[in-house]
Amino acid sequence: MRYLTKLSGAASEAPAAIVIDRHQVLLSQVRDGVSTVLTVPINSYVGIAAHFEAFEDGAMRVTVELSHDNPELSLPLAISFDTDALAEDWEAWGLALDLPLLLPDTVGRLRTVHDAEPAEPIEAPAPRRARGALRQRRPRFARRRKTGRMPRLKVIAGREIIARD
Repeated sequence: MRYLTKLSGAASEAPAAIVIDRHQVLLSQVRDGVSTVLTVPINSYVGIAAHFEAFEDGAMRVTVELSHDNPELSLPLAISFDTDALAEDWEAWGLALDLPLLLPDTVGRLRTVHDAEPAEPIEAPAPRRARGALRQRRPRFARRRKTGRMPRLKVIAGREIIARD
């Protein structure tokens, strides 16, 4: 994915060109006439975070970002007022980059979202059937096969010739 955005912090003076692939993020920016390119591996990012911002009129803006420990390297991926569409994008980014999904807690720290508990509790599997009487027989997959038969061997008679000095 490629796009232009303004970075936060000291790098916010000029827009940066962002290129994201499965293995790395390239941040290209021109500062004071000097072109810089920063390569950041994907595994250095913490996860895909969803931030919610409520407005006075009741609208809610959701921002999905590629979150890094260094806030200047955190990158916005999608911003929208449609929470359903962004929820799908949030999950898709997590799967595509193989990063955990994050949500802010009440203090503001990012926590991972765990999969929901299954609706039905998982029970212990039923014990296997005892087949004591069948243990001496051939296995089930081999019952359909016919037993092998050795062909008659030809007996070759003769003398052995050995060369000696």
